[in-house]
Amino acid sequence: VKIIIMSSTIRLNYHETKPMPHPIPESKIVAAYGLRKCPKLVEQISGSDLQVRINALSVACDELLNPYSVFSCVESGIVSVLASMVSDKDFTTREKASKCLAVLAQDS
Repeated sequence: VKIIIMSSTIRLNYHETKPMPHPIPESKIVAAYGLRKCPKLVEQISGSDLQVRINALSVACDELLNPYSVFSCVESGIVSVLASMVSDKDFTTREKASKCLAVLAQDS
């Protein structure tokens, strides 16, 4: 048993872990998949970080062109979140939220 343990330990010493080549910025929106896709996007839109919110609104505008995503996002509560973002103090947030609502209105 000692020989097997020692040989596996020696084998592990030949491998190393390396960090990610470039750290992912916190404001970058990474797509989720499956059932968590739209709820995650709605969470990011309603978050407090301005840059994340703006990036998530841009992704939402593109995502709302897909009818399957529209259904899932509406079930996740995106309409009420976008409606509250229209009166935000940041101009870019208001602009992108209005654009998302326009895309939703064109779909219906």
